Amino acid sequence: VSVAFNAMQLRWGGPFTSILESLSFVSLNVEVLNMNCLTVPVGARSYILQMVSPVIIVIAVALVFAVAQRARPGMLNMDSFFNSVGQLAQMVYITFTLVALVPFHCYKHPNGKDSIVTYPKIICGDSEGDYYTVLSTGLLGLLVYPLLTVCIVFWAIFKYPQVILSSDVSFLWRFRSIFFRWKSECYWYTGVLVVRNFLLSVFPMTISESNVEVSALLMHVVLLTAFLIGALNLPWKTVAMNRLDLGLNFCLLLVLFTGSMTAGGNDLSRSLSSLLVVVVLFSLIVGVVVALWRVSLFMVKLQRYHIFISHHKGAGACLARLLKHTLEKETQRRIFYDCDDLSNLGEIFDAVKQSENLLVILSGETLCRPWCIGEIVTAHHCNVHMVPLRVGCASEVADETDKFVSLTGAEKQAIFSGFEVLRPFGILPEHVEPAVEHLLKKAALSLSSTCTTTEFRDTVMKLGVEFQTKGLLEPIVDPVAWCKRRMTGKAKRDSFTVSKVASGAGTVLIMSEPGNPDAAAAGHFIRIVLQETLQDDIGLDVDVDDDNFSEAMKSGGLRAIIWVVMASTFSSAGQLARLTIVYHHRPQAQVLPVVIGDGITFPTKNYVDALVDEELELSPELAKKLDMKGLSSQQTAVAINRVFNSIATFVNIQQAEKTVLHAQIQRLSGRVKAAWDVPLKRQSTRDISFELMAIQEI
Repeated sequence: VSVAFNAMQLRWGGPFTSILESLSFVSLNVEVLNMNCLTVPVGARSYILQMVSPVIIVIAVALVFAVAQRARPGMLNMDSFFNSVGQLAQMVYITFTLVALVPFHCYKHPNGKDSIVTYPKIICGDSEGDYYTVLSTGLLGLLVYPLLTVCIVFWAIFKYPQVILSSDVSFLWRFRSIFFRWKSECYWYTGVLVVRNFLLSVFPMTISESNVEVSALLMHVVLLTAFLIGALNLPWKTVAMNRLDLGLNFCLLLVLFTGSMTAGGNDLSRSLSSLLVVVVLFSLIVGVVVALWRVSLFMVKLQRYHIFISHHKGAGACLARLLKHTLEKETQRRIFYDCDDLSNLGEIFDAVKQSENLLVILSGETLCRPWCIGEIVTAHHCNVHMVPLRVGCASEVADETDKFVSLTGAEKQAIFSGFEVLRPFGILPEHVEPAVEHLLKKAALSLSSTCTTTEFRDTVMKLGVEFQTKGLLEPIVDPVAWCKRRMTGKAKRDSFTVSKVASGAGTVLIMSEPGNPDAAAAGHFIRIVLQETLQDDIGLDVDVDDDNFSEAMKSGGLRAIIWVVMASTFSSAGQLARLTIVYHHRPQAQVLPVVIGDGITFPTKNYVDALVDEELELSPELAKKLDMKGLSSQQTAVAINRVFNSIATFVNIQQAEKTVLHAQIQRLSGRVKAAWDVPLKRQSTRDISFELMAIQEI
């Protein structure tokens, strides 16, 4: 664009004119490059060399691809070559167009004749000179470079909606350079950029210097139109790129507006010219910084992930987070977890391709989720090692692995309609069943619904063997023996934890939902991070049965209890029964509610009133558990009322980025420490009766 501005022959003033002239090399002017050592001739032959330079660039790219293909067969293909050439063509589109239009850019001599601005010795319209050689070369270049590019881009944009509904995956990969930067609904935006760049090149090169104000006005219209289209549609996939694009377009408008003030013949003042230098340099610095940042991200992504964790956010996200945290510590390798490592959904399948293993958490409906299916299909096509982990299902019956397995043909077709979002990534419905079948044929690891500490560590050890990783202290020589040794050592620590909870000698107890593996995983994760902060004993109620839990509540020692609250908590018999037991034996217990996720529906006054009045029909399991301990629904109402007298702490384990998540748990740590300072005291049954009466009166 700077070369197009320079071609307008505006009077930019000293400093800014120097900047524009220093950027002349972008126009591929061989004279500026000072190639005297190559004895490059001037005039027509010099211009022909300029026009041939794009072909030389394409040949160089082809040679690089050929060498890379020979070094690593299969790493690159023709689609990658087309995409690279297409990306380069878009980057230097204005430069090629300006070079092709050089024969039309003339200036007038005092004798009435015109010369080409770039080659003053060539007289425009002179049949005896080199003008018509340059003109024919320019017309041919105009057809081959700018106009052909416009035709290809608009043909691809026209075909895109049809291809999305068909099975032509090769088209999407071949023209990825046209579509991959934009949101799916703005697939046409490359057409806007190509037309903008073409017009920005045509106006200053074809409109004479005497009508420079007309050229400036038309360029203002083009830039402002493109700016408004970008502002209204925000086509980039990321917010940062949308802001950067709008900022750079605004800078272009500012520069053009300032330069247009010299269309009347007056030079731009030195102060304004210097201000334009600052604006341009600032834009260049920002562009370079962003480019380096993108390159650094690209280099990071080139590093392979050891394990990619594929999971369903609704039922396996907490377990996925826990596995990521644990496996990274155990293997000292990179583990992919989307909330920590993904900037936009379009990159998720690239991450699968860059992974050595794919761990698929089958938590009930994983195979019915389009993005999980896309990850599995990509791993299947790229021969990435897949390991299925069944959660909450110890049975070997296939139908219990995932809902997808038991679907009828009509139900599968309904599910497949949701997989249409994968078409732009080359994943079609007919790819799904072979990939799923390949996954389910593999021997699956299992984690029961209780997800005790011992069971979880057992699963981690088995995963370590499955992925053939190294432990923190020793390599795997005999995987079975290694697994047994690690499990024995962990089991000793597990029994120590259980005894602490059962005896009530621990400091903090985390209560999660019995029978809900994701809630148990949330408890495990909070415990791991809190122990790093508090350096104290923290127990998990999933490690003890109901009898030991009651005994622990009767004894002293616990200074704080963390109650993990999820969407299903208030329908969980085990969780409500244990909360009732806590306040029955420890009426002044410091119970801190921790809401997992963005939020939940808290119990209403009607819900609590129904429990108090014994009008709410309890689940048979909850009624049985309360009856066994001699408790009532009224005491459950008191327990719920008391626990939510405390302000809940929100910990978004499922979706928060790692640093945000740890900050949330740090806040929880502060509340735990504050609870330690509250003196414990007993409360009589009579006091509880008075509280129950107060609830009824309210």
